[in-house]
Amino acid sequence: MHRRIQSLPVQLANQIAAGEVVERPASVVKELLENSIDAGADQIELEVEQGGARLIRVVDNGRGIHRDDLKLAMAPHATSKVYSQQELEQIASLGFRGEALASIASVSRFRLASRLRGAEQGWELASDGVSAGELLPSPLPGGTFVEVRELFYNTPARRKFLRTERTEFLQIEALLRRLALSRFDIGFTLLHNGRQSLRLRQAVDEAQQARRVAEVLGRRFMQQAVQLQFEAAGMRLWGWLARPEGSRSQSDSQYFYLNGRVIRDKLINHAIRQAHQAALEPGRHPAYVLFLELDPRQVDVNVHPTKHEVRFRESRLVHDFIIRALADALSGEVAVGTMPVPESMQGEPVRTGSTAPAIRRSPGTSHAPQRIAEQQSFYRQAAHAVARAQPEQEPPLGRARAILHRRYLLAESADGPLLLDLERARRHLLRQHLEQMLAEGEVRSQPLLIPQTVNLPDSDVAVLLAADELLSRLGFEIERLGENAVVIRSLPALLRGVAVEPLLQELLPQLRQQGREPTTISAGLRDAVVSQALAAAPITALAEADRLLRQVEELPQHGTEFWQMLSLAQLQQWFAVHGSGSQG
Repeated sequence: MHRRIQSLPVQLANQIAAGEVVERPASVVKELLENSIDAGADQIELEVEQGGARLIRVVDNGRGIHRDDLKLAMAPHATSKVYSQQELEQIASLGFRGEALASIASVSRFRLASRLRGAEQGWELASDGVSAGELLPSPLPGGTFVEVRELFYNTPARRKFLRTERTEFLQIEALLRRLALSRFDIGFTLLHNGRQSLRLRQAVDEAQQARRVAEVLGRRFMQQAVQLQFEAAGMRLWGWLARPEGSRSQSDSQYFYLNGRVIRDKLINHAIRQAHQAALEPGRHPAYVLFLELDPRQVDVNVHPTKHEVRFRESRLVHDFIIRALADALSGEVAVGTMPVPESMQGEPVRTGSTAPAIRRSPGTSHAPQRIAEQQSFYRQAAHAVARAQPEQEPPLGRARAILHRRYLLAESADGPLLLDLERARRHLLRQHLEQMLAEGEVRSQPLLIPQTVNLPDSDVAVLLAADELLSRLGFEIERLGENAVVIRSLPALLRGVAVEPLLQELLPQLRQQGREPTTISAGLRDAVVSQALAAAPITALAEADRLLRQVEELPQHGTEFWQMLSLAQLQQWFAVHGSGSQG
């Protein structure tokens, strides 16, 4: 049947747009918080219930919305942040697409109330996901109130892709922490199911800012960080950078901001990795909170729907500037210690603090690449020398001693023996690692030495080809080979060594369940990849198990949900009881 072209109904168009803007509760929170920040709020309260699926409420004390603009605020392609092409080319605000509120309102029970600063009366508007109601007076004292209830209630196919309440809430909490580091001048409060989860007061001076960083990343990060400020070529990079001994086994303590906007950009990530190349051991990741400031006209932030990736007009200049700043910061940290200073580093201005020395460079300072390499090499040698000179510290979870039944790890700690569930701990760490790579758009791929051909029914081949974009994001490279076969050229690096045909049989049911969401990587599909990664590389050596222990130690509360400690006192009591019984 021939179908004619026609305009989509407004409601359907909004719900389609919501597919780009609203992926999960954290997506809604991001849009609403960015609006509050752009409105000049210095106090923002976020309340959620059931991980945001039941309720998301944001209250701020910003400038507010004019009465006559409330209905327009919920219309598609309406915004107060961009009026012209010229303003689009030098974006200074966070949210400016003009689709967020309309999209959110189309998939929830939505309520918007606001009182313009200086106005005598506040006003509110409600929507049931189909149409907006009448404009009514509101007792709101000032600012803006946004309430999102029953997210995806009218699109059940989308609602079923939500993860557990805890997972969705952790996504929201992580988002709030990222935003809180971008704006020290704003106080943030987070409540979940009626209980306060996080409260961050305004941080005006350097001491308060350092305290907020410690609240978000932990006191240990601040104890192992250098504070830096570097200016050159119209750019400024400042913030906190962990020394190599403060590196992590995962890239979960990396916060980078461009003109106050959270970004995860490939060019930036490459520059940071290159600056640390000589200072970090393989498999370790730097930890940092860094702020890059430059003329907004020198960067395009509107090249990606989530605005995490950007495009610089002078990308090479930005790349080299970051490498130089970070390499100097790392090298300068050695200069304030007791190690001898190489001639190339002498005479550099270095200001030290109590726990976070500040490395300051004047604008226009030039450093040749050879000097950077020399400094990095020197720093790495110095760090190894310091490590050799210090006595070995007993780690919190002790040392791996035996693997029991290929599932449990017996470790010996200062407090007694410890049993770790290897499978549960590895599954959590692998899932966390995969989530991080997906968030950064950098799932590492491993080309197969010999591409493998797999014969499949035509229907299965069609499923794989329909999910080509999604599989590519996961690190797969799959091509059709005739009517009933595919050739696999690359796999995710996580799945190195896995048997290809059984892998596809595991993935196909999950891919079929993707339904009409071919660009959404479902929880089932992620779990299938993690399960295959677990099966492909079981831990059999104590050295591997010991490395896993160190990774578990870096989890919140040292990952207590994955292990049990049996104290020496318990052991003594157990043997005393059983020993006395055997003597009788």
